Amino acid sequence: MKFGLISITLSLFICSMVLGNISSIETNFTYSLLAVNQDTTLEAEQNTVFEDSISIVSKSNISNVKNKAPGKAMLYSAVLPGLGQVYMGKWKRGLIYLALEGIAAGVWYQNNILAEERKIDYESYAAKHWHFAHWIHDYYKWHSETPHDNFSGTLDDWNSIRAVFLNNTGDYSEIRSHTHNVKFSWYEEEEGKVRIVSSSSAKFKETIFNELCDPINYICANDIDAINGIMIDKSVDVKEDHDFYEGIQKYDSYFAGWEDNDLVEVTDKGDNDKNVTSPIQREYQSIYTDYNDIKKIAGAGTKFMLINRFVSMIDGLFLAKKWNADKIVNFNLDLYPDLRNKLGVGGVKLTMEWK
Repeated sequence: MKFGLISITLSLFICSMVLGNISSIETNFTYSLLAVNQDTTLEAEQNTVFEDSISIVSKSNISNVKNKAPGKAMLYSAVLPGLGQVYMGKWKRGLIYLALEGIAAGVWYQNNILAEERKIDYESYAAKHWHFAHWIHDYYKWHSETPHDNFSGTLDDWNSIRAVFLNNTGDYSEIRSHTHNVKFSWYEEEEGKVRIVSSSSAKFKETIFNELCDPINYICANDIDAINGIMIDKSVDVKEDHDFYEGIQKYDSYFAGWEDNDLVEVTDKGDNDKNVTSPIQREYQSIYTDYNDIKKIAGAGTKFMLINRFVSMIDGLFLAKKWNADKIVNFNLDLYPDLRNKLGVGGVKLTMEWK
């Protein structure tokens, strides 16, 4: 009677491999299949040979090492830079990312505090020295081609100042013609409510400015005290937002609001780019510039944190992929010789090597 005998030797780590647990640095898995086709009289002897063969070819050296999930490494680094590297067992590498994050966070935090302090400084300075009533009263101060009586400079000085306020056609720029404008509240008697009005609106030019200034040949008949009185009656409150604080130190259209505008000077920035300035305005510019510089440093800290986080995430991803790629599987299929078998083959040897 002839029959086939099948012997399978499996290493237990296969189950863990399917579940995602990768076995050791070097693991041999041997699958031995012996197909024996012989007389029953040789069965005992064949069994002996088969058992000896199994003891020779079936061997394993197993230790459990878990696979690393790239998604986890990225997620951990997204939460806290360096955490993905710690997950991968790279402690020193992780601490470097964490230290860089801490330094950048410190730069951002400290400079934000300093910037807020400088913001309070420039806001309070502007409240003391830039006035809406001055701006209304003095906007057309340099409109005339001849200097006014209390001007202490020469005609050339006057023309140099006046030229700054001329538009491309050579005319004096209208108070409402600027892209950068002043927004303020204004009580509408007809409606019985307060509205926000822009100095670039037609209503400002046609009614509000005339009511505040009462101009005669571009000269306000109302003095500054009278203008302040009207402002109280009309619930005027200037909207002091970021654009306002930036504009009063940057654009000539706001210059008349500075209380020392009589001390006007012309500065040349080159390429025929000239601006008017005064001692008080320059001091304000200095405070505002400090604020901007500090905010830029704080912003650099924020950008560095984002870059550090991104690099840590990508680094964690590649570390995990490299970890998993190092676990290479090699398959070897060999015939198992047995001369006592009629075909000379006792079985098949399948070796899976996991590194």
